[in-house]
Amino acid sequence: MIRALVVDDEPRAVDQLVAILDSLEGVEVIGTARDVGDAERFLAGRTPDVVFLDVDMPGRLGFELVPSVPATSRIVFVTAHADRALEAFNAGAADYVLKPVDRDRLALTLERLQGW
Repeated sequence: MIRALVVDDEPRAVDQLVAILDSLEGVEVIGTARDVGDAERFLAGRTPDVVFLDVDMPGRLGFELVPSVPATSRIVFVTAHADRALEAFNAGAADYVLKPVDRDRLALTLERLQGW
């Protein structure tokens, strides 16, 4: 079972991503966060298998969370910004998924994560 944290400042985007993840086998959403600070607090003492992370959030960019993500956790950027993919992979992303999130595309991401 893959344990996931979803980090996005848009409530509708969080709800959509959580709904898709809940509909897929082998994944459990263990928390959500609305910004980098909330995610840092969540990660204190918790180690999800994957962090689904938006890039562009008020205050601090999703990239600023990367140093706080446990080394054993994978990061999947989920964003509307296609132009930030290279930066995301340079930051260690396992995958880069564009919004609006497609269920089949997300299922492929989870398959890749299970193989690691």
